[in-house]
Amino acid sequence: MSRKPSTGFCGRIGASSAGATSTCIAGKFLSTERYNAQRYTRTLNDISADAVRAQLERILASAGFVDAGGLGPLLQALVDNALTGETRPLTESDSELVQLRSRLEAYYASTGKDDPVVIELPEGESVPLFRSRPAPAGYQPSPGRKLFMFALCLVALISVWVFYWLSAK
Repeated sequence: MSRKPSTGFCGRIGASSAGATSTCIAGKFLSTERYNAQRYTRTLNDISADAVRAQLERILASAGFVDAGGLGPLLQALVDNALTGETRPLTESDSELVQLRSRLEAYYASTGKDDPVVIELPEGESVPLFRSRPAPAGYQPSPGRKLFMFALCLVALISVWVFYWLSAK
């Protein structure tokens, strides 16, 4: 019984027929130029590269990444590659990517829960995605509380006016 090779991942079934200037993405070979353009536009999503780099610095300075061994430099390399559109191969393993993904999730669940930029590492990929978060809304009192505060101010104003009127007589 012969087994058919899987075509889901280009690199696992042998050499590419598309040549050395191609990249495998989603089971298809794309030219390196087309891949870089797709990856660059897919990752930035209208976020400035400076904002992404500032977010990366916050992440790398956090407690979860200071003692993370090689995960900090790996994240740095992945983000730099995504920002520059480079396709140089990295030597990360699947287990390192899983650890990095879980550290990022833990960071955004605690320290980075209000950060303006989110760096995500989608499952099965080594190209990070960047998205912005809306600024957290400030305190918005309920309509009932607003009405209560208005009434309180009105009573205070009337009290001051009555006191002034009585003292003037």
